[in-house]
Amino acid sequence: MRKHSYTLVIIAALLTSMLISAIRIQPVKASGTTYIRPDGSLDPSTALIQRDGNTYTLTGNISSDADGIVIQRDNITLDGASYTLQGSSVRGFTGIFITRKSNLVIKDICIRSFYDGIWLDSSSNSSITGNTITGNEYNGIYLHSCMNASVTTNIITASATHGIRLDSCQNSHIVNNTVTGDNVYGIILYSSSGTSIAANTITANTHGCGIRLYSSSDNNVARNAVTRNLDGIDLDISSNNNSVFGNTITENHDYGIRLDYSSNGNNVVGNNVTDNGGSIYIHSSSDNIFNHNNFAGNTNISCVGSTSVWDNGYPYGGNFWSDYEGTDLHWGTLQNETGSDGIGDENYVIDVNNIDRFPLMNPTTLFIGDVTRDGYVGIDDLFTVALHFGSEIGQQNYSRICDINNDGYVGIDDLHTVASHFGQENP
Repeated sequence: MRKHSYTLVIIAALLTSMLISAIRIQPVKASGTTYIRPDGSLDPSTALIQRDGNTYTLTGNISSDADGIVIQRDNITLDGASYTLQGSSVRGFTGIFITRKSNLVIKDICIRSFYDGIWLDSSSNSSITGNTITGNEYNGIYLHSCMNASVTTNIITASATHGIRLDSCQNSHIVNNTVTGDNVYGIILYSSSGTSIAANTITANTHGCGIRLYSSSDNNVARNAVTRNLDGIDLDISSNNNSVFGNTITENHDYGIRLDYSSNGNNVVGNNVTDNGGSIYIHSSSDNIFNHNNFAGNTNISCVGSTSVWDNGYPYGGNFWSDYEGTDLHWGTLQNETGSDGIGDENYVIDVNNIDRFPLMNPTTLFIGDVTRDGYVGIDDLFTVALHFGSEIGQQNYSRICDINNDGYVGIDDLHTVASHFGQENP
């Protein structure tokens, strides 16, 4: 009888120990949505966010099985302080959701495992900066019907479809972001205008293209590094009057640059297009201008139903083509004067409708301040910037080339940049 009692005690102790262990290892249940209400209060009040005036700072990691944080107040800063906002990978929920607000700053938050990382809708004058956004199912950062938004220095990885997506937005800036890790599109604009996409690193989006403009006009795509995507830069379906300048486009699987049904004044200037599956694919896209690009290591050029301009006349010249086999024994508009000038004596013929009349013999570098593209920073460059001084994106007098710092405005900083490089010459 006593032995039987001892056995029951031991079994009870074991069961108690197992129960305690199970309680200890049971995962903490994710919370619902945290709201920053219109009056500035936090709901729930126990959220791991500290308020100091108009600044809201995370004090710990937040886990959510719904939308993570919903902001319902204007003129605030949400500072993640490097903490993580963790979703539960349930379709339809967003890490940070904002609609019809203005003058917001979202910074320094790690956002994981939502459907959309950040969704900014119908808002203006807001900044999304310094965030790490990874493993979200659809969009890393999604802006819809926004104006004057700034998306800078974010790291976006492994969003299933779009790293950064702008839809029906105007006058925004996407600058110095890193977008990588097998998104379908690194950066994509739908029906958006007046946007500067500059100095971003876009790599390894192997199911789509690095940068895509779809029905988007009057945008500036400048000085981006676009590597190891399916395609590099794609202007698609009525994307007109865009500037594609000074980008490094290399090792993309299909084409470096694509234009599909995009006409009327796209200006593709000063890009390094190297070692892609093909240099250029143009389909039903005419009246576009290509000059001072370096096309090297890829000779697959396709122009279907398209006529473009491939040089800027003499003596400025056209493009460098690594497979060009012409000579440089003459100079002049007709290339009939004895002496070399760095321009090929024979045309570079893509097809009967696409001819570079002045192909460059060597790769070229378009450098800062040379807005007239004559290989020298001089009084003509200062005069050209002065002519456009005070103009901004959307105004008739605005010049993308004169907007040297890509901030959407031709101002004193642009004049200062030209002046600081005055006298420099392209070697």
